[in-house]
Amino acid sequence: AITDPSELEKRAELCKKAQDGVLRHAVHQADRSVAGLRIPEGQVLNRGANILIQGSNGASGTKGTLNIYSGNIVGGQTTNSSTGQAGNIHVYNGTLNVYGGTITGGKALGQGGNILVAADQTLNIYGGTFNDGTASAGNGIYVVSGAKVTLDGNASIESIYLSGASLIIKKMDTAKTINLESSKTGVFAQNVPADYSGCFKVSGKS
Repeated sequence: AITDPSELEKRAELCKKAQDGVLRHAVHQADRSVAGLRIPEGQVLNRGANILIQGSNGASGTKGTLNIYSGNIVGGQTTNSSTGQAGNIHVYNGTLNVYGGTITGGKALGQGGNILVAADQTLNIYGGTFNDGTASAGNGIYVVSGAKVTLDGNASIESIYLSGASLIIKKMDTAKTINLESSKTGVFAQNVPADYSGCFKVSGKS
């Protein structure tokens, strides 16, 4: 794993020159952790302009895992109108665990301004800020049917789009509101001491 902050910054600069993800940050290994990292603007055609979690050998191989503890992932853009998904991070084959940091300003002509979680993949949110994304559907976090997304902390999330998917809530900040967009909404609370019904502003079908 890369642990030297200066080396991480150098690699992050490559995102500015990315062409269809050739130089984007791809997570192939079983487990990666980053803290204090700033990944600046990148532009690609298809998936995950800042970070692509794809494991080994794409969708058919071993899943990758990325743990984010702090830092800023800023302003990635996917430009293909039909397959341009996930302006900041695409969880294509693996797991993303977010404990802190800011994921912001992603732009996708397809789905998922900040993050897109593909079918059968996992996003666990324990903290962090997710905002200012734009997309044709799901300006913030876009969750594909079959994906698993769990809230278990005091994150600040602007919006979540559930495309036939479900959101599991274990813990969240009751002072914050999430814009919940959906084609089919499913929200489940597990073993929680608080009423989270007022934490969601729902749009779309329910």
